[in-house]
Amino acid sequence: MELNCLPDHVLLQVMSHLDEDDLLESRGVCRRWRDLALHPMIWQNKSIYFFASSDYIAIALRLVPRLRCLLMDLTCHGDVWDILLATPTAIADITLLFDRKDAMLVALILARQAALGRLKRVTLRLRRNGTLWRDLLPRRLDRGPRALLLQICQTPGLQSVDLKLYVDDEGVLDVLAGKVPVPASLKRLKCRDLLEPYLGLLLNWHAETLEDVSLSFDGPRTTSLLAAMPRLRKLSCPMLTDMQLLRQCRSLTYLKLNLTVFDDAEAVEAGLPGARLLLRSAAARLEHLKITYAPYSSPDVVDLLLSIGRRSGVTALRSLRFMIMRWGPEIRDSESFDEDESESPPPQLVPLAAILPRLPLLTRLDIDSEASDAFLDALDGQQVVPKLERLDIRMPRDCACHHSWLHVEEERMRRVMKRYPRLHVFIQTVDKSTCREGDCGFCKSNSCHADMPDGLPCLLRSHRGTGCDVSHVVDKLFPDLPAFEIYIDTSSE
Repeated sequence: MELNCLPDHVLLQVMSHLDEDDLLESRGVCRRWRDLALHPMIWQNKSIYFFASSDYIAIALRLVPRLRCLLMDLTCHGDVWDILLATPTAIADITLLFDRKDAMLVALILARQAALGRLKRVTLRLRRNGTLWRDLLPRRLDRGPRALLLQICQTPGLQSVDLKLYVDDEGVLDVLAGKVPVPASLKRLKCRDLLEPYLGLLLNWHAETLEDVSLSFDGPRTTSLLAAMPRLRKLSCPMLTDMQLLRQCRSLTYLKLNLTVFDDAEAVEAGLPGARLLLRSAAARLEHLKITYAPYSSPDVVDLLLSIGRRSGVTALRSLRFMIMRWGPEIRDSESFDEDESESPPPQLVPLAAILPRLPLLTRLDIDSEASDAFLDALDGQQVVPKLERLDIRMPRDCACHHSWLHVEEERMRRVMKRYPRLHVFIQTVDKSTCREGDCGFCKSNSCHADMPDGLPCLLRSHRGTGCDVSHVVDKLFPDLPAFEIYIDTSSE
């Protein structure tokens, strides 16, 4: 049967599998295809990305009725701005990278999409050009950035906003005081830099609907606004003032706490009492906890872990993850660098071992470091995290030969896997390139693992075949990133 003999609804299903550029070219086949190729049902699931040519983007934005997603770098596609300001294309998800001088144009683009009525998700990135955003913006904003942020605040129906802008605009307070709130609709809000006072406005207006909030800075009312959110289930934030108020968030099951504010260590220390109170009681419902540490943290910051579940007893935690930041080469090479401040294994393993008996439901543990013998000995497989299925570790910083270290680690993990038959051990990165380029005696004497790729994660497992219900994906954000899998035989003594 020829395609032209198909009824419209069937032909539309066939055409929906064409790429965006093929769809536009198919309009030249005949009059019927010309009309069907622009049907909203097809284009509502299509996207245009930054690598597309300006000519193609211009044609699409003149003809296409709908788009699922538009991702553009406006500095590279400046010749399509005029079309964006008047396009009939209603876009659901828009991501724009732009220079500060173009903020007013971005505001007008968003206003156009708001008028078309399909805009649900907005992601904005202010181009750095090698300079910090905070150095680019004066205390008082000019009209462009202010118009842009006011447009975001006043666009109805948004479900997700992701902003990387540095703003401190006290002069707009009087303007905001007279604004009528839009109906609450935001479910996800991500602010990667200071965004005052607009952040407080967004948190306040959308308190009833927000479920996922990610912040990089504290604000004057941030914690109290978060505590008033009945649906908040996921929070990523630095140390906040009065974090104990978050105990009111009964829906909160995911907390990512960043303790690496290098230029404000006093704020981290001052927030510890509130954070302790939160972890003591909220651990009864928190299922996922991730803490990011500075390369060197004070004993009080390290011992924050001891608060987990202290009041509630048994915790609900299923995933506990650390991220321990590394010193950059510019710091490590300085004369004042103290090697003792970058301990390996890190001091966090001591309080961690103390709280593990309180975590009977834990299935994933990421220590972001090498595992000490004392820590591994604490994993008894019965009273301590009996459900553990995944352990993430990292090579020692001073490891000269990753290959020889891997052999030692296989033997250490063999003993642990006998106690935890379902355990999968992920090693962040294993790299033999240094040994291949140099004169490594161990690698010359041991030809095993020759097929191991460089710079990829490694997975140790004690089961054969593929009949395992534990995910072998290293990171769900990169499902196609493979791990080099090594079978560990636990049957021998």
